[in-house]
Amino acid sequence: MKRVVFGLVAIIVLIVGNSIWHNSEHGGKNLFVKIQEDEKIEMKKSDNGHVTKYKYSVIGFDEKGKSQEIKLTAQYSLKHYDYLKVVTNKKKGVLSWKEVKKQEIPKNPLFELEKA
Repeated sequence: MKRVVFGLVAIIVLIVGNSIWHNSEHGGKNLFVKIQEDEKIEMKKSDNGHVTKYKYSVIGFDEKGKSQEIKLTAQYSLKHYDYLKVVTNKKKGVLSWKEVKKQEIPKNPLFELEKA
């Protein structure tokens, strides 16, 4: 009986530990940004030609309205006043981003973005 209980506890600990590790490596928090400044253009030469990267340094706001500086890269120039939803991770930085409509942004971050 003790072995069964010990085995179940060990399995539960492994599942919880794996979940925590997975979230720290692959999960992130959502931040909302508004593109207001020009990008910095970086040209690199690759085997099949030139690659252009557009780099942005922006302030993002989470759903509570707390700010965080974000550095993101795009393969094309973003329009001024575009809104983005950015997924960030403490270890890896920006994981992904996508353009969103103003109506899709929660109230607190939208208020902070409009003030800035």
